[in-house]
Amino acid sequence: MRQVLAVSLSLAVLGALAFPQAACATRVGPATAAQGVPGAAGAWTTPRDAEPIAGRPSAPPQADPAGAVGTTRLTTPEAAARVVLEPAYVPRVALRLRSEVRVGPLTGWLQTPKGGQPGTTTLERPTFEELGADTLVAPTADLRAAFGRHRIHAGASLWILHGSATLEEDLVSHDDAYPAGTAMTCDTEILAHWIGYGYALDLSGGRGRVVLTPGLGLYGYGQRYAISGGANDSSRDFTSYSPMMEAELAWDAGGRVRLSLSLMLVADEALGLSSPTNAVDAVVRLHYDLARRASLHLAVGWSSLEHYDEQQVPNHSDMQAPWAGVGLDWRL
Repeated sequence: MRQVLAVSLSLAVLGALAFPQAACATRVGPATAAQGVPGAAGAWTTPRDAEPIAGRPSAPPQADPAGAVGTTRLTTPEAAARVVLEPAYVPRVALRLRSEVRVGPLTGWLQTPKGGQPGTTTLERPTFEELGADTLVAPTADLRAAFGRHRIHAGASLWILHGSATLEEDLVSHDDAYPAGTAMTCDTEILAHWIGYGYALDLSGGRGRVVLTPGLGLYGYGQRYAISGGANDSSRDFTSYSPMMEAELAWDAGGRVRLSLSLMLVADEALGLSSPTNAVDAVVRLHYDLARRASLHLAVGWSSLEHYDEQQVPNHSDMQAPWAGVGLDWRL
């Protein structure tokens, strides 16, 4: 996993060098500020201390209520084609829809008793491997609204845990017995969903724009447990909610390639909450601008989900998945 993250970071740096900021009606000087505002065409602009090219007038400066330097318009087709990293301060409401599909190997188990009674489940089973559901497929989406330095977003990731296999050992789940040799089918799904608030901070310095957005929110863990085999089928549905911490770091060095890192963390156990959910979602994305309002990204990440309750024999779900994904960002 560390090697994958290192490769992603290396690709981002190489991409930034390979796609330098296009020549346009302004030439950015060495003291470029990191803030910007949208132009009339909807493209983000560069700071007002950009040096105009001889013979081409620049637009008048525009004020940033947060105290940032004003801006001038980018006017060439190359500049207009870029999505450009959203600045820390956004003067009017801007929407972004992110869609992504994640795929990777899955490990863990779904311990599911009935009424918390001993003998109604085999401990730390069934595993995803013995159910043939050891590949994660997770379509994911997130809609975000930005205004000023404020960010509000809501999203969901559907973990599709489907598969089939033949049991090698006897299994008891939800008080149903499945002897060795039973042909099993798993139709379990996990719906992770969230709503969050963040506050954007400008950390730019040196080359490019850097924006850090820490935040807090509410995280939902929804489980639809469903397995079947022989004459039996076992199912249980529930949803729990937890406080969430998150952060996103985005870097734009110019050109069409950008890099972002995001972290979503749920730590109920560390906070001493009952029936805790513990979750980690860490992602590195490499973005490439396709058009002014659309960008493609490749992603690598690590996702971990755990939930257990306070019964004598608890419902206990534990799963981890390193994954790779591809997605699109749309500015609406």
